[in-house]
Amino acid sequence: MESKTKKCKQCQTDIPFNAKKCPNCQSDLRSWFSRHPIITILVLLIFIPIVIAHLSPSSSNESAPSTNTPQAEEKTLKADIKYDIQNLTITKKDDFNWHSCRIQITAGTSGLLGDGITYEPTTRYNLQQKTGVIPLVEFIDKNGTRFNVFATKPNGIFIFCTEGSYEGNF
Repeated sequence: MESKTKKCKQCQTDIPFNAKKCPNCQSDLRSWFSRHPIITILVLLIFIPIVIAHLSPSSSNESAPSTNTPQAEEKTLKADIKYDIQNLTITKKDDFNWHSCRIQITAGTSGLLGDGITYEPTTRYNLQQKTGVIPLVEFIDKNGTRFNVFATKPNGIFIFCTEGSYEGNF
């Protein structure tokens, strides 16, 4: 029958496997973390939040469009806007391309109380063709909720491009 022993790291004496202290030289055989529980807890409390902060997605969503779009000059863009249960269709009436466009649709009441909900895609669009089609499933609100055309009717649209802006109602 094999005995459950191990060698002491200090004096190399055979000691019981579960021993926490060598009976021969009295050296502590526990791990560093077991010998220093308070320091271990403090280190964990400091470093775990730092690691989580570095691994989690940034709260300032860098891919989301900024609210301040630099504009070369303030123009009113001209377009026909329509939507169906799948897509938002933008038909430009301007002869120039629209660049870096941030598109927002609003739903609900958006008066002085400001209780309307704004939805927008996470990317910007370059509208170079006469007609642009954007799937409505790409539109989300600030909480990440997708626009649901079956439950919500859009009532307004705002388009902010480098060349100017568009504002309209459905």
